[in-house]
Parts: sequence; C-alpha cells; structure tokens
Amino acid sequence: MLNTLFLIVFTFFQQPLEKAQEFYQQRKYDSAIWLANSIQEDSYDKLNLIGSSHFYLGQYDSSIYYFQEVLRLENISTSNQINSLNRLGQSYQRLGEFDECLEHLFEALRIQEAEVSKEKNEDNLILLSRIQLSIGTVLDEIGDSDRAIGYYKNTLATRKELQDSLGMARVFNNLGIVYKNALKYDSALINYKQGLELLPNSNPNLTVQWQLITNLGNLYKRMEKNEDAKAALTQAVTISKKLNNATLQSDSHLNLASFWHSVGNYGESERNLMLALELSSETGNTYELYDIRKNLADLYESWDKKALAYDQLVLANQYRDSLFQEEKEKAIAETLIQYETEKKEQQIALQNAQLAEQNVINQRNYLIIGILVIFVLLLITLAILIKNKASKQQEILRKEGEIQLQEAELKATVQSQEQERKRFAQDLHDGLGQMITVLLLNIKSLESRLLDEKNIFQSSTQILEGMYDELKAICFNLMPDTLIRFGIEAGIREFAQKINDTGKVSIRVKATGLEERLGDIQEVSLYRLAQEWINNIIKYSDADQIEVILEKNWNQLLFQIKDNGSGFDLNQLKKGKGNGWRNMNSRAKILKGDLQISTSPMQKGTTLKLIATLEESLILEPEY
Repeated sequence: MLNTLFLIVFTFFQQPLEKAQEFYQQRKYDSAIWLANSIQEDSYDKLNLIGSSHFYLGQYDSSIYYFQEVLRLENISTSNQINSLNRLGQSYQRLGEFDECLEHLFEALRIQEAEVSKEKNEDNLILLSRIQLSIGTVLDEIGDSDRAIGYYKNTLATRKELQDSLGMARVFNNLGIVYKNALKYDSALINYKQGLELLPNSNPNLTVQWQLITNLGNLYKRMEKNEDAKAALTQAVTISKKLNNATLQSDSHLNLASFWHSVGNYGESERNLMLALELSSETGNTYELYDIRKNLADLYESWDKKALAYDQLVLANQYRDSLFQEEKEKAIAETLIQYETEKKEQQIALQNAQLAEQNVINQRNYLIIGILVIFVLLLITLAILIKNKASKQQEILRKEGEIQLQEAELKATVQSQEQERKRFAQDLHDGLGQMITVLLLNIKSLESRLLDEKNIFQSSTQILEGMYDELKAICFNLMPDTLIRFGIEAGIREFAQKINDTGKVSIRVKATGLEERLGDIQEVSLYRLAQEWINNIIKYSDADQIEVILEKNWNQLLFQIKDNGSGFDLNQLKKGKGNGWRNMNSRAKILKGDLQISTSPMQKGTTLKLIATLEESLILEPEY
C-alpha cells in the first residue's frame, strides 16, 4: 500500500513513462511494469520497457508477448523492429526454444544487412555486429561450434571495420572459449592472446583484461603448462584487486587454489581458498561459499587430513541445503509475480474495454451512460465473486492432486529402495556367502590335513579373488566409484564400457561442456536416468546400437539417449504400474527439466530427451 501511494504521489509531478524509465534504470522492474501499464496508449517506448523488464525478471513468456506486440505497431522504425526481433530471439533462447530463437535472429540479420547495404554508418554496423554476436552465441550453445565460429568471425570483421579494439577483444575471448570447448587448445590460445594484444598497455579495460587472463590461465592449466598457468592466474588476482570487486577477487583466488591443488602444493591451495572464503563471506554469496567449502573438502581429502575434509564437507552441505531453500523461495516468488502480473494485465484489459464502451455511449446521452455504468459494475462484482469461488475450488483440487502425486512418488521411492535392499542382500548371500563357506571348508581341511596344502592355498586364493570381484560388482551397482571421483561423464563411460564388453550391445557416449563438475545430486540423478533407461533398452528392445549425448552450455543441459531398437506405445509406459518411469520423472524434476520420448510401435528407434536449465547459483561457471 505504501509503495502504491508513493508511486501515485511521485507520478503526480512527473510523466508516467519518464518515471517508469527511471525505475527501469534503477532495476526496479516490478514498479516500472506497474507504472507503464497505467499508460493507456500503446507505443514502442511503453511496450519495449515492459517487455525488457519482464526479460530481466526471468519472465520470458511475458517478454515474448510484449515484443510481439511491438512488432504489431504501425510505423515502427527499422532499428526498433530489429531490437525487438533480437530481444525475442534472446527470450526464446532462455526458454531453450532454439528454432524460434534463430528464426527471429536471422530475420533481424536479414533486415539489418539490407540497412547496411543502403547506408554503411557507425550505428548500422554496431547493430549488425550485435546480431551476429547473438547468433554466434546461440549456435555455440546448441553445439554447432563451426557455424558459431563463422558468425563470431563475421562479428570480428564488423568490429574491425568500426576500429573497435575493445569489441574485437571481447569477440576473441568468445572465440577462445568455443575452441577450448572443442578441445582445440592451440586455436583457443591464439585467440586469447590476440584479444590481450588489442588492449592498450596503459589504462586498459580491466574487466575484459581480467576475463581474458583468467580464461588463458585456466587453459594453460588444462594444457599442463604450469608455469604459464601460475603466472596468468596470479596476474588475474592482481587485476581483480584493481577492480575492487570482491566477487572477482574470490573467483581469482579460487582458480589459483585449483591450480596449486593440481600441482600438489596443498599449502598454497589452502591459503588461496581461505582468502576466497573471506571475500565471499563479505558478499554473502551462498553458492560461492558452498563451492569454496567443497574445494576445501577435496583439498583436505587429497592432503590426507580426513577430519578437516569431513568438517568442510558438512559446512558445504549446509550451504547446499540453504541453496535448495533459496531455490524453493525463488520459485514461489516467481509464481506469485507471474500471477499478480497476469491479474493486473486482465484488469487493465477490462478497464480499456470499459473506457471504449463509455466513449461510444457518451455520443448518445448521459442518462444511458449512468444506467450502463451501474449495470457494468454489477456484472463486474458478480464476475469477481464467481471467479473467486472458481479459483478457490481450483486451488483446492490442485493441492489435492499435488498431495496424491507426492504420495505416489513417495511410495515409488520406498518400493525402489526395498527392491534395491532385497537385491543387495541376495547378491551378498548368493555370491559372497557361498564363497565364504567354501573358504571355511578349505581352512578346516588344513586342520585335518585331508588335502594338499598347496592345492588348498591355490583354491583359497581363487575364492578370495572371486569374492573381491563380486564385492566390486556390488559396490558398482550401488554407487560407482568413478562417478563419485571423476564426475558424470566418466561414470557413464564406465557403465557403457561394461555393457560394451559383453559384445551384445554397442554404446557410444558423446559429452561436451562438462569440463567442470555438476552438483552431486545432479550427477547422481543423470547417472540413474541413464542406468534405468539403458537397462530398459537392453531388456525390452532388440537394439544393438545406443548413443548417449551429454551437452552443457552455460546453464543449459541436454541429456539424450538414442537406440535403433523397436519402438513402443508411449501411453503403455506412462500408464504402467512399475516404478521405473515414476523414478525417472522424479529425477528429472530434481534437474529442473522434463522428459520427452520420441517413439512409436510402427517406427524403428527410440529417443529419450531431457533439457534442463541449471540455475546459475547451483553450477560453476569458469568462463567469463
């Protein structure tokens, strides 16, 4: 209420659009939207401001709606049209709808190229380079690195024509990241160095310099050029101090700590992690604090300081729990914002309709206006009462459905755990139990000397080796050591190799963008998804070729499994009484994604696909 009164008083002395733009500049996006919606007449400035505010609030569907409304305006300028197409492309990119994204970006590129051919001025070239850069970024995100490199080079040529050294340095940084992700380290090295050479020796742009130096240092580390890596990462620390940015300083010390850990200098690694911890404690960034504690736990584990490693792991898990709570609160807040925004839009639409109706009635006579206004008010009151009643009923039904779904998921989880315990007990009884019995008989025969001691020794050795192999197999089924130590890519490759060794099925694994580890829960969820689906393929399909694809681009994750076996009726899977499909959906929800299956009894081959948006607070972003 106080905020509303403040806005009313403030806007009494100032034009609503000007004040809304001021709120937008201050990043008070909710206030900007509220105030701009109070303006009756649609214009580019109004719709662009509302759409941009929704975009920065992460409400991409609403952003798309308003920029589409911009394109419907009459007499819109070419530059405004291109800006709206570009923002539409970015909104679809955030939603993972890359076909729609590229369609709008290529439309913007076509229009802007025509403008440049008419008049090659600075403004047109700058706008052209921005569109080229956006297209390159999207192509890089979907894994089309060759085309991405092509558009980045086009951007580079445009910036060169503008004699924009700083812009060229930024593009070289992007090119270096693409080449590094494609494992073309020499090309990445060349581009990072070219970017640095474009920065002036005196008074360079410190932010761009820090990005290039940091990426260069991490590349040297990956190439095992330790002296060069140490020098670059140390320089990144110095630059971050000049920027007086606590977050960048913390990241720089964290990168340097990772380097010292990799070369076995645990003392220096600990010192830098403690500096990073102190800086992140000042900013209060929960994810940074979780990541630092996790790195400290890994360091102490390597250092054979088990007690300290355990303490740091406990603290890291506390931050992880806090992150999950923040995620939950953020999701609730976003839902409330979306609901309130939609409600305001409906109210505004209704008010506009009433005003239009009143203008028509005013042309007739004031008496009819009064009667109709009273009638409309009664209808609105009745509609609100009916709508509120229906909304309450829908809310009750929705909550009941959620409770039933949670109960079903809990039941499926408990049943799966019981089945796993039963299988584990059976493995121990049938495998290790029988071997121990035979070994016991061998030892007792030594007492009575019924058999030759050498034969008994050889037999006992074979039994112990069999027990070890059996124990390793049981441990692998419970939680593969490779997954815990080296991450999701190594874990799936090991699982695939064990199946390939049977000679019955060939599994090929393709992974990109996973140089940095995902979260523990995310990796286990992905591994269990792959394990469950591949076992189903082997059990129920006649496939002999399986392909597993894992691609991570910033906060977008693509997980896909393809096979050449017989298709099946998807409805039978969803209606089945088994727990496998429910468990897979539960794990997909943990990853903030939805499972999609492309199959049919009449076709050959089946594809399982998961596209997940990894929240920025839950993933490590090493590139800048």
